Amino acid sequence: MDMATMAHSLEARSPLLDQELAAFAAGISDAELLRGGQTKSFLRNAYADELPPAVLAAPKRGFEVPVARWLAEDWRELLHDSLAPGARSEQFVSRRFLQDLLADRLAGDRNLPMLKYTLLVLELWLREQEN
Repeated sequence: MDMATMAHSLEARSPLLDQELAAFAAGISDAELLRGGQTKSFLRNAYADELPPAVLAAPKRGFEVPVARWLAEDWRELLHDSLAPGARSEQFVSRRFLQDLLADRLAGDRNLPMLKYTLLVLELWLREQEN
């Protein structure tokens, strides 16, 4: 949701939908918002006594879903069973590629966890279409 809303210059995070908070934030001066070249300085200063310095100084990052961990742990069996020989996704991707992907033998700058996830979803969707 975050990526979709940000792509259209919208903010949909629940705390920032509060009208009183939005009105308060709108009243904060630019100088306070960007003090010393640091983004979100007002918010960082407000929580300086509550959060460790490492958290306060951390760079911005997205809200990433732990797909890599899920595929390695919780969904490992589902992934390997679904993309086993005879998988319907073999009509789009070679068996050799699937074997190398599942065995973590692919190199390069690909986002391998997302590729595994995408192929798992494709496989499950293709199976659903048969029913």
